[in-house]
Amino acid sequence: MAVEKTMTPPLTVSIFLFCLMLAHTTIAGMKATLEWVGHGDKTDPARLTFIWGVIVFVAGLIVH
Repeated sequence: MAVEKTMTPPLTVSIFLFCLMLAHTTIAGMKATLEWVGHGDKTDPARLTFIWGVIVFVAGLIVH
């Protein structure tokens, strides 16, 4: 059975809006993480280590 693969305008708009919401959520999460870790000289090394651990764990799940 042949499947026609075309990009319809509603699909294009849906993908664009998904990417916009993904970017918005990522930026909001980064702002919240920065506030949680601290600013300037008040940065907590334990929290930074925790964040790096989470990033490496998620990357390992994706790559593996």
